[in-house]
Amino acid sequence: MSARGLLLVLAMGSALGACANDFTCEKDYDCPPTQVCNRSSGVCEDFKCEVNDDCPDPGKVCVNNACVAKDAAPKTVTK
Repeated sequence: MSARGLLLVLAMGSALGACANDFTCEKDYDCPPTQVCNRSSGVCEDFKCEVNDDCPDPGKVCVNNACVAKDAAPKTVTK
């Protein structure tokens, strides 16, 4: 569903007396760009990475459970 379609559904739900809390997601694209769908609860949650491969953009790495640009990642010093 597109963002415009989602807004329309939410607006129609509000007009019918439904609460925004009644929204449940089924897929990641139902959620805002920085969130993913927890399919077991139907709730959008902040995306958290665990390893660099979790980040969909090859120019980003996982730091503190967030995908950040490689240039912004803290530099590690090895001895």
